Amino acid sequence: MAKYKVGIIGTGRPWRTEGARGSGLSHVHANGYRESADCELVAAADLVQENVDSFCHEHHIAHGYTDYKEMLEKEDLDIVSIAVWRPMHTPMIVDAARAGVKAIHCEKPMAHTWANAKQQVAVCKEHGVQLTFNHQNRFVPGHRKAKALLDAGAIGQPLQIIATGSDLFEVGTHWMDLMFFMNNDVPAKWVIGQIDAGKVGRFRMPIPEVGQAVSFFQFENGVYGQVNAKGGAWDRGMHGDFPGMDAYVRVIGTEGIIDAGVLNGPECRMLGKETGGVWKDFTFPYSAESYGEKVFQAAENLNVNLPGHQWQTTMPWIAQIAANIFDLVDALNTGREPECSGDKALRSAEVAFATYESSRRRGVVNLPLDVDDNAFITMLEEGVVKQEQAEQ
Repeated sequence: MAKYKVGIIGTGRPWRTEGARGSGLSHVHANGYRESADCELVAAADLVQENVDSFCHEHHIAHGYTDYKEMLEKEDLDIVSIAVWRPMHTPMIVDAARAGVKAIHCEKPMAHTWANAKQQVAVCKEHGVQLTFNHQNRFVPGHRKAKALLDAGAIGQPLQIIATGSDLFEVGTHWMDLMFFMNNDVPAKWVIGQIDAGKVGRFRMPIPEVGQAVSFFQFENGVYGQVNAKGGAWDRGMHGDFPGMDAYVRVIGTEGIIDAGVLNGPECRMLGKETGGVWKDFTFPYSAESYGEKVFQAAENLNVNLPGHQWQTTMPWIAQIAANIFDLVDALNTGREPECSGDKALRSAEVAFATYESSRRRGVVNLPLDVDDNAFITMLEEGVVKQEQAEQ
């Protein structure tokens, strides 16, 4: 008998039906739990009956609900996965924690305000609940290779970490999180940055996101961080395209450079003394050898469980999300901190919110952040900045 009973909040519309717009992440969460010997999917909830009925049928789940609170009340759940838009994360996390679950796994980004992000972590600590977020890029083999090279001193002492991508927080939360991963999750000390208001409707989520942005900060161990957001819609390419910077994350050290995630290139590469001053690529084919047999098989089984599923053309993403779920389950079993814990997510979220605040103050922001709102949203509401309408 499985050790943990799992419920999922947010199923989305049935696949390939009119109006279906999401990435189907709830399906990929379900796949990960199904492949864990310690878990059993017992319930799911969505506002629309048709949605939850279809989801439960596809994943062989016994109980479906149109009210997640009713699910929390009636089902003795151990783990809850939340795959909804960010404004709904906080009330659902709070309600699940108070319902007595052991663990909550939530989609990124954390929240639409700094107060909400802090509340999520605080309430889970208060109730002894393990909280994780789906920053699955920590499980990309090339990213883990980059971290291993750093830990081995392959480029000497790290001096600066640069991330480049489409935006600062909606998708950029992944690259911000990777920066902290590469620097052993050391907290940031101060932040200075600037943002452009961007355009209305650039993202499908109902929260405004900035356009171009730059965030410059320092970690407490002296390493500097910089995020460059090009302001392009996430579904038009998530990689950065700034001159001379074609990687998600670059770490510059005293004796070389390591790139994690190269545009149209390897998942990891290094330049330094060990490589004779030229780039050395590290490639990781989508295989059991790269991902591990358990994770690889979990991703492969999605094809069996959901034929024609959208994600079958991007199987590595499925493997990474499965690895994240396996990690949070192992953390529950052993009592250790999970790789994608709420505390770790909070550190990168603070830098994003502090960047908004720096733009509002037109100056440096020392951490911990001493305001609770989302300065960008507040400036929009007050008319200090305005967004243009995005092209449809």
